[in-house]
Amino acid sequence: MHLLSQSFIISAIRCISADSSDAKTAIGTEGFDEIIAWLYTRSEGPQLLQQAIDTGNEMIENSERSDVSNNPRGEDRKLVSRGAAVPLKRLLQRMVELQR
Repeated sequence: MHLLSQSFIISAIRCISADSSDAKTAIGTEGFDEIIAWLYTRSEGPQLLQQAIDTGNEMIENSERSDVSNNPRGEDRKLVSRGAAVPLKRLLQRMVELQR
């Protein structure tokens, strides 16, 4: 679920960027551009993009420090398997690039 939400963040931010005007109609963000920008990227907003990056990095760090297979399901929600860490790292890199 976390990977899907990060994919949404990437898509939403790309739709509001100046160089992707044709993408707005693809996912229907028209009318929400200002809200998306405020929520995810503006310094006066809650900066949800940075929060998502921080949470993703924390998940990867926690998972690399401990053995995920020894933790019962649901005991620690901030752990991901090695297989899930690969696409998560890719998504995090894309999100960091969006901040620039």
